[in-house]
Amino acid sequence: GAFLQAYALGKKLENMGHTITFYCPTKHSLMDAVHMLHLRESQFIKYRINLIWNYLSDLRKFFRTSSTLPTASLTIIGSDEVWNAENTNFHHSDVYVGKGIQSGKVATYAISAGSCSMQSFERLYGKDALSNLDFVSVRDHHTMTIAERLTDKTVTECLDPTYIFDFSSMAKKVSLNDYILVYGYTFYESEICRVCELSKQTGAKIVAIGFPHEWADINLSVGPMEFIDYVNGANCVVTATFHGTAFSILLKKQFAVFDHGLNKIKDILIKTGLDSRLVTDDELKPIMDSRIDYCMVDEKLKPMRKQ
Repeated sequence: GAFLQAYALGKKLENMGHTITFYCPTKHSLMDAVHMLHLRESQFIKYRINLIWNYLSDLRKFFRTSSTLPTASLTIIGSDEVWNAENTNFHHSDVYVGKGIQSGKVATYAISAGSCSMQSFERLYGKDALSNLDFVSVRDHHTMTIAERLTDKTVTECLDPTYIFDFSSMAKKVSLNDYILVYGYTFYESEICRVCELSKQTGAKIVAIGFPHEWADINLSVGPMEFIDYVNGANCVVTATFHGTAFSILLKKQFAVFDHGLNKIKDILIKTGLDSRLVTDDELKPIMDSRIDYCMVDEKLKPMRKQ
């Protein structure tokens, strides 16, 4: 998700005539690699090695990067969860609130604090955290609430950048067919049972991507660009993540989202009129059988994309 956000925003700006460089401050340490491999799940080590290899291959192929902050007329921070002070999956840096950037204007684009509390954010970055920013835009209402309390500047709520780039034109045909794509970090036992029941009812196999699950028929270890292909080729998508939701919408798939309490998922479902796709205790098949009117969804997205 973070890769495709950066790719989409970079491409949008390149199409407007700008030269883009992505700031990658440090090489991964050994401990970062250990963390990414999730060694506690020993049966999936080979899977995760392939995943990291494919990710880094796409990074080298599609991004021009710099290990020092380049001089630029505009530096954009975001859009992923870089303001989520409670997220332990990455190193937090003052750069994420604009400190230490010595060039031109500094902006955030569709940035998110995830489910981080105001107190956690202030403890990490301080009460004057946003004083180094010239423009502030956020991705969801919760992050808007935090930003508005910390700055007198106008805070704009914008779409995640994946929504302002046409990924459908990039999707390639995959060799698999007749499958339910599953994308999520973890699923509860009751959720797994419902996915397996949907598979039994439809005769479609379960294909997990990005995160391996023992109960899936196939686990795919692919890079970000192939992720688009497999979402596009699926009969339907079952997810519990923001970008599983985002790419289901972007590629006009029938989908269902398990409710794991993520503000940013509920936010985009409400904005697009698709909150009925959020699953609590429901069976999946009736949700998948209820066809999404993507003409209506596109109409709702149109003014937000323009903004």
